[in-house]
Amino acid sequence: MLKFLLQDESLPRAVACCLTQMEICLRELPKNAMPLASIAALRQRLNTAAVPELAREGLHEFIDELQLGLGQLHDQIAATYFA
Repeated sequence: MLKFLLQDESLPRAVACCLTQMEICLRELPKNAMPLASIAALRQRLNTAAVPELAREGLHEFIDELQLGLGQLHDQIAATYFA
């Protein structure tokens, strides 16, 4: 179940699906290098996560890391397009 919620590309509320949708949108915009790099880093972290082990230990820390990364992505998008 955890793998489905984190890494499934077809589930609209899965983290991987959301990252893909953000990437698609950002590719259409100018000055997208920094936000796209952040998405790539988040995707790399997500794809290399040992989900079975996370289910037993470390899930909260992993989710915290993802949230921090998403916050940094938000800051980059805001600084690039809304500052």
